[in-house]
Amino acid sequence: MLKGFITILLNILLAYISGIFLPWWGMIPVLILLYAFVALKPGWAFLCGFMAMFLLWGLLALQMDVANNHLLSKKISTIFFQKEASTLLILVTALTGALVGGLSALTGALARGIRKVS
Repeated sequence: MLKGFITILLNILLAYISGIFLPWWGMIPVLILLYAFVALKPGWAFLCGFMAMFLLWGLLALQMDVANNHLLSKKISTIFFQKEASTLLILVTALTGALVGGLSALTGALARGIRKVS
């Protein structure tokens, strides 16, 4: 349990730092390498990656949304959902990041298994 919590925190930190210097998808190789070296079962790796990126992308989207007084998210949500639903747009953003993070973590965990067998 503690190992998973520490992995989630490390995941958030590394993904945030990679987001400063790389495009949004730059977190993918970083997370693959992280989970290739952290010994977690593939299911737990997916869950940790999913939760970490859900928190990171959700909080970053919320921070940006509050900073501009919900102006952009209301306009974008009107285009996507036909109503002003900035909260739903933040949730969709967080779920997108979570799926990318979870699948990256799963890839790293499975790559660790391949390396172990060889």
